[in-house]
Amino acid sequence: MTNNIEQKIEARLKKPFFTEMLIMAVSTGSNHTKYIEVVKEWSLFFRKKLEERNLIKKIKHRPKEFWNFKGKKKIYNIDGGQLSLAVPGGATMGIRVGTYKVKPGDYSKETREGFDDSSTLISNLVDRTGHSHYEEDGDFNLDYKKMLEGSRMIMELAEVVKQAEAKGKWNDKPSKNDIIFLHGPIIYQAAMYHLSSDQNSKSPSYKEDFFNKLLQHSPNFQLDIFKNRNKEDEKDLRTFLPIYCELGNYIKNSNVPIYGVVERSVNKSSVVQKAMIGELYQTKTREWLMLKERDFGWSWNTKRVDGSDEGEKVLDIFKQYMLGDPNLFDLIPDEGE
Repeated sequence: MTNNIEQKIEARLKKPFFTEMLIMAVSTGSNHTKYIEVVKEWSLFFRKKLEERNLIKKIKHRPKEFWNFKGKKKIYNIDGGQLSLAVPGGATMGIRVGTYKVKPGDYSKETREGFDDSSTLISNLVDRTGHSHYEEDGDFNLDYKKMLEGSRMIMELAEVVKQAEAKGKWNDKPSKNDIIFLHGPIIYQAAMYHLSSDQNSKSPSYKEDFFNKLLQHSPNFQLDIFKNRNKEDEKDLRTFLPIYCELGNYIKNSNVPIYGVVERSVNKSSVVQKAMIGELYQTKTREWLMLKERDFGWSWNTKRVDGSDEGEKVLDIFKQYMLGDPNLFDLIPDEGE
């Protein structure tokens, strides 16, 4: 069994998506060969320790059977990004959102797949009437980066509404038998993108034309503040959080299955690793001590790894090699685990 897993890990390390690990190796100053050796060594080590403690579970996972839709199910993938010139120092010009629609099992060129997209220039986003969005006074404190991120999020939410209402490229509405995958906006916290960092600052309103394009489902509004709005409320409603809540409630109440997707991370995040190492080595981190004060014990009722006190040393190795969660867990579990 061990040799079989070792062979699989070696094969996975040769796959194209592990080039990103080598890129990270360069940033750490590590030798490529040494980097791969360390990754393989620790993957096998943790695989063994998790197996010994019966912490790797097998589920019935048959992707070929699950995805065999015979061309009867439409799948929409919606994702967005920023438009910018490919030159050093080039500022962001706008925001784009793309929709890729595919019918797995349909092999005809005409109906199998298609692409729809929309974009908005930055100059068409914010209503600057009476203000300059470059001003940084107490009345108009705008975090430019958050404004772009927030705008992208609500454009992606609005794209779901547009496709669900058949107001994009295609005339047929998705049904309860179809799927929409939305990357990001209903997974990550919306509150972090709100522009008011303190109670005295003012969030900028979006332009009326941009605002109306977002609300493709009108007059079938979800929230009372949108159903019964008056002119005095108009500018306040054209800000990030009210729009996000309105579009989010449309998605929540939709009959079409809509799933929030977390994209495969390419950064050095190691949140799960730290928790795993803490449990296996029972490393007394600051967070653990805080939980202990509230009578929280270890989550895993398992034997400590080799009875050793090397948890901190292992964490240092992971920091040194920037071995992020996605990379390690792409290697350790087998199919269906």
